[in-house]
Amino acid sequence: MHTLIAYRRTWLKMIAWAAAEGLALETFPVERIGEFYEEGTRGRSASHHLQVKAALALLYHVLGSPNPFTVSCAKVRP
Repeated sequence: MHTLIAYRRTWLKMIAWAAAEGLALETFPVERIGEFYEEGTRGRSASHHLQVKAALALLYHVLGSPNPFTVSCAKVRP
């Protein structure tokens, strides 16, 4: 329950931030998510950083957009 409350808080902050920046959430530029993330996690604990990344990942999943926090690992050949 606490996780969902924290996710909701992050989503509401992102919606407000996007509106203040004149951006539509559905077409939120992936390049700008870094700005939001930096503002939302500045001076916070590592666990807060992870919570914000997870909340944003879920939001992007629901919106059907690529997750800007996904790291792609290519196959490494010996």
